[in-house]
Amino acid sequence: MSASRGELIAWVNDLLQLNYTKVEQLGSGAAYVQIMDSIYGDLPMSRIKFATKHEYEYLGNYKVLQTCFANKKIDKNIPTDRLMKCKMQDNLEFLQWIKRFWESTFPGEPYDALARRGSGNEPMAAANRSSTAPARRAMNNGANRSISGRSPGDHLSPIGNRSLRGPSPDHSVILSLQKELQEERTTVAALEKERDFYFGKLRDIEVLIQQELERTPDTAESPLLKDIQAGILEKIADIEKEISKTQKNKATEYHLGLLKAKLAKYRVQLLDPGKTAAKGEGFDVMKSGDARVALIGFPSVGKSTLLNKLTNTHSEAGAYEFTTLTCIPGKIEYNGANIQLLDLPGIIEGASAGKGRGRQVIAVARTADLIMIMLDATKSVTQKQLLEAELEAVGIRLNTQRPNVYFKIKTGGGISFNATCKLTALTEKMVQHILHDYRIFNAEILIREDITVDQFIDVVLGNRKYIRAIYCYNKIDSVTIEQVDELARTPYTVVMSCELDLNTEFLVETIWKNLALLRVYTKKRGEYPDFEGGLIIRAGSTVEHVCHAIHRSLVAEFKYALVWGRSAKHNPQRVGLSHLVENEDVIQVVKRR
Repeated sequence: MSASRGELIAWVNDLLQLNYTKVEQLGSGAAYVQIMDSIYGDLPMSRIKFATKHEYEYLGNYKVLQTCFANKKIDKNIPTDRLMKCKMQDNLEFLQWIKRFWESTFPGEPYDALARRGSGNEPMAAANRSSTAPARRAMNNGANRSISGRSPGDHLSPIGNRSLRGPSPDHSVILSLQKELQEERTTVAALEKERDFYFGKLRDIEVLIQQELERTPDTAESPLLKDIQAGILEKIADIEKEISKTQKNKATEYHLGLLKAKLAKYRVQLLDPGKTAAKGEGFDVMKSGDARVALIGFPSVGKSTLLNKLTNTHSEAGAYEFTTLTCIPGKIEYNGANIQLLDLPGIIEGASAGKGRGRQVIAVARTADLIMIMLDATKSVTQKQLLEAELEAVGIRLNTQRPNVYFKIKTGGGISFNATCKLTALTEKMVQHILHDYRIFNAEILIREDITVDQFIDVVLGNRKYIRAIYCYNKIDSVTIEQVDELARTPYTVVMSCELDLNTEFLVETIWKNLALLRVYTKKRGEYPDFEGGLIIRAGSTVEHVCHAIHRSLVAEFKYALVWGRSAKHNPQRVGLSHLVENEDVIQVVKRR
């Protein structure tokens, strides 16, 4: 856990024999240089200026610090521009890092900071305080002598009352108070460790229960285990209630982040199915074709009717709920590609918790390349919110990209936290608490974009699926034209009517567009391209992916490729394996002899 500002300032003052009171005073860079000098002892301290008050005077100090980092091969970027502004947050983060570095590299030898600085190179704040202290004591002594010389009957004027103020506290008193404060902080830290210890025991009990359920599924009917799982559900409900009641602002961001981390942990414990759970009829079917689309929706919204219209498969359709009770696969042929369409049974509210075989349905959806959410236009708002919440609860993220975060669990070294951008919703302290809640104490984190607490939790869990989705509003013949127009303008949306066969062709085009599939053609030397047997690949694929699609051993024999089409600067263009191909390109692969 990172030290507080007061602890860091006390450490700097004790090490360097300074009298700093604020983190901002380190912005001159002089203290940073001397901290490094306490480790190596060979920095040119005669060039360091402590008694400076302008930014342009700080540059010399930071040049010495940068030279030290370069010579000692310290892999750490020094944000000079931000540190020189003397802002608290920037200097606090750098001071926390430099203290961790000092603790891991300090040789332990005595260090005389005053001797290394030399005479006449004291910080301005400290020098001012030392020069005014004798004068203040002289004034106080003079005031005391003048007061003692008065007769008992003399009346003191208001101005004289101000001279009755005692002298400023002695340095020993300040040290005593600081020591007492440090003892209180140590006591609080010990209590926090004790609290975490008992919380860890509770987590161990929950893990043991989960393992027992996996080993012997019959014990799931045990009243004791049911009571304990009910306790987990109660915890989830309590946390959700507290989150809903907590007002969102800067002061509550940290508290909300910890609540969200606990909520995600309890949901994983509750929803993760046992490896040896009771077996039943499987939902999933063999994946075939060039892509898979999962059709999800509430009962009786028209999923089976749509499958019958788009494919040659017959799925029973009826005017009553739960007509479809298992997964029905179909195939859409479009632009030479075979797209597998799965008609899944209707899900209900609470499906993420296992109601109505909802877990099996959503498990199939996790294997899809595209999720098509079927909605009733007359109940669109309510159904959309409920379905998104159910998919969100089981780790499916719709129409979002994976956060640009590097996260790796290590066996030692503590938690290393770095960010290449300004974070508005996340702090290092919050990250450490979230990782500790998941019992992760050694990890490396590099955040390359501004993310939220929920996104960081997704990265830590590592089991999230980021899938594109389109919203298909059926039964538009039952609402007004104004409502249809409003629905059609929302992103990732197609409005249609299965009964009247309206807009089904546009729906297929939208599916193709969101799957982001490309069709490329191959060509043999001295022959015309094969425009009938093209290859279907993903957008963003390279020549290497094309070679794998042709034959997995072709990459080992690859020499170069000739490309005709949109991706070529001229026709033909000689390219390597890393060349990005585009739709309807023609490729000729030349092998080594």
